[in-house]
Amino acid sequence: MPDTNTGDAQALAERLRERVSGQPFECKEVKTEMTVSIGLSFDIGEGGIPELIEAADLALYQAKNRGRDRVVIFSDVGDF
Repeated sequence: MPDTNTGDAQALAERLRERVSGQPFECKEVKTEMTVSIGLSFDIGEGGIPELIEAADLALYQAKNRGRDRVVIFSDVGDF
């Protein structure tokens, strides 16, 4: 989401997470619920887009490690 500030991006990600989490999911007569974990990153350093994607991926895995169904911003990740 180019030109989106941290707060707006986090708010959109939270709305998406909440909307998915509140819906039942059915596939081949099996009913279940889904959750969404989202990792966000914002600053493009000298590494460019690959570094941005790597940071978002690290934030995503931290979201999963913290219990899933959450949004984590790369700056919130800290040490792994």
